Amino acid sequence: MNEKLFQFYLHGHPKGFDYVGDVKEKDFFLNTFFQRIFTNEHNDGSQGFNELRVQALNVGGKTMFYYTYFIGKDIRGTDKRPGYLAITVRMSRYYKRVRNLMFLLDSFIHSYLEGKLLNRSGNQLEFKSDTFQNAEKTILSDFTHLETLLGMTFDQSDLVNLQVGNQRKRSVLNIEDASDENVEKLMRRDGEVSISINWPSTRVQQATAKKDQEIQTLKQTHAQELQTLKQAHTQELSKQQTDWQARLNKKEQELAQVVAQSSNDGKRTRELEQKLTEAEKQRSALQSKIDRVREIIGNPTQNNIQSSSKPGNTTKSGGGTNSNKGNNSILSHGGSISRKPHSWDEEEKPERGFPTKPIYLVVLIAIIAGICFFVFKSCFSNKTTENEANNTELAQTIQDANQYTDAQSLSFINLNADESIKANDTIEISTEQQLTNGQFVSSDTTVLRILESKKNDAKVQALKSGKAELMFIRNDTCFARKKITVE
Repeated sequence: MNEKLFQFYLHGHPKGFDYVGDVKEKDFFLNTFFQRIFTNEHNDGSQGFNELRVQALNVGGKTMFYYTYFIGKDIRGTDKRPGYLAITVRMSRYYKRVRNLMFLLDSFIHSYLEGKLLNRSGNQLEFKSDTFQNAEKTILSDFTHLETLLGMTFDQSDLVNLQVGNQRKRSVLNIEDASDENVEKLMRRDGEVSISINWPSTRVQQATAKKDQEIQTLKQTHAQELQTLKQAHTQELSKQQTDWQARLNKKEQELAQVVAQSSNDGKRTRELEQKLTEAEKQRSALQSKIDRVREIIGNPTQNNIQSSSKPGNTTKSGGGTNSNKGNNSILSHGGSISRKPHSWDEEEKPERGFPTKPIYLVVLIAIIAGICFFVFKSCFSNKTTENEANNTELAQTIQDANQYTDAQSLSFINLNADESIKANDTIEISTEQQLTNGQFVSSDTTVLRILESKKNDAKVQALKSGKAELMFIRNDTCFARKKITVE
């Protein structure tokens, strides 16, 4: 082979950039690999990898092809910082067997240069020296062996003149996809190709794209299902809210009706009380008349004396005037009235006024008593019936009002809020606010009994074990409440 066909360069970063080869190329490799490739693309301290970089570059008006095998994975400089080691082969024509050249250069570095320039510790490589100066002669000698190996593997038919477009950008290929045809196609188009096992292969890219598509489809499907569920949930919540609002409105209407009915019942109660008062007055008047009748029945003599002692009440006989003494006699016997006439020949005429015969008085008293009895019984019965109905409606009103009134808790004088009391104990209770004109009510009088209730205080007796609720009621409204447990 022609010796000018191949030129070899060794460059790396043992502690700083260093180079072995044609001095004229030093600046080119310094700018191309150290600054652009190593510093910008691989110097992240963790993701450096090995690759073959193929570049078509214009040198002196002629296109030259540079094949650089770059080791950037698990390699450190003497300063323990990330480093790299690369060997570059320059050719005047394009060599098609790119993947074969990559394997050859990898074997050359690990077989000839690793022990001389690098120490291995597990998977980690580390430079022995800060520069290549001490090993330069050995490196140049090893280049001769590399040229021999290339001459043995190369065929002239594998070297072609390749026309490269003006576009200069890097394309990447996984070594699995780096067929001779694929690499040549990209070189004609882009002028630079990076080949590495770390780049995703077409197979992996297709599998990834397929999975991404499946994931996207699942996302869309689940998004639609989620949206459907959200809409259904929103509709259900809206329906429940509407139902609850309707029920609440209905309960509020019922409560308003109960309050209005309670107010009407209170008005009826007052009317009945007024009628009862009037009936009581009538009964008192009748009772006064009955007492007067009894008084007349019990003292008839005095009544007649008063009647006969009036002026001019005398009896004439024999042309003279005689007094009542010896002529009239008035007898009283067992409450009956008898009167002896002045003359047996004269018929006694009763005086005008109230009937004085006993049978008439008895009948009259019975009639008056019956009338009073029926009037009183009717008023009392009506009031009792109305009161019972009012009490029933009041209890229902309290029960309904308790469902909607946020009543305050009662304050206990000798009982903590969360404690219970024992049977037969007596406690004193009061409301937290000075509420008056009300009464205390027990929800279960077999458990708790109200002994005394005045203003906002009351005495309560625990009768037996159980639970009951004490309520302070005023104007059919519960203003305070407390649940009590009797042990």
